[in-house]
Amino acid sequence: MIDVHCHAEHNAAFIRFQHAHHIHSILNCDSPEEFAFNQQYAGDGQRLSCGIHPWHADQSITDEALYQFLSSAPVIGEIGLDRVWTTVPLGVQRPVFLKQLSLAQSMHKPVIIHTKGCEAEVLKIIQQYPDLHILVHWYSSPDYQEAYLALPNVYFSIGPDFDTDPAVMALALKVPVDRLFVESDGIASIAWARHQETVSLNDYETLLRESYRQLAVSHGMTMTSIETQIGMNLTEFLNRD
Repeated sequence: MIDVHCHAEHNAAFIRFQHAHHIHSILNCDSPEEFAFNQQYAGDGQRLSCGIHPWHADQSITDEALYQFLSSAPVIGEIGLDRVWTTVPLGVQRPVFLKQLSLAQSMHKPVIIHTKGCEAEVLKIIQQYPDLHILVHWYSSPDYQEAYLALPNVYFSIGPDFDTDPAVMALALKVPVDRLFVESDGIASIAWARHQETVSLNDYETLLRESYRQLAVSHGMTMTSIETQIGMNLTEFLNRD
């Protein structure tokens, strides 16, 4: 299975579990320190993504340091805009987001996008980057779904509330299977989405597998065929050219 976007949150056991249970993933790194940690434990089948999350866009970083950070991994992200879950002003977030998109374009790297409450603006921005392979992670808005789906270079990952959030459920049915992924967003996000105090690593694997199973059923596919398809999707996403 592939967990296309997750946060290890400095938990080496999580990374080791993925490797031991043959769960391929893209591990998010939102700082050079997190990159160094994840790189230390990541094994075969685990790739890293680097980016300044909109929640942390107010942290000072030089252009040179940002370039070096984004150069470290094959994927840039997660980056984006958020007016719901952070107090960082959009006026601070926006230039950081645009700078990282520009660097992704020049580096020929795929991008993982975060958007919350800024779906219209993010849509308008990414329409200007038709050559970028873009993964919109855990899109949970009922608005603009068709407009995002109309962009042929945009992929979507279904989050851990795949069976409870009506907007996520609707999107899971609409996304063409050749642009579809599954993600956990990490243990803490699963606990939040499932309204659980704690989530074990075994629970994590069970939920990931159930996500695949439900997507397979909804798209009239077998587990084997959807796992194969998502593997092909990852290869295509990572290879922009």
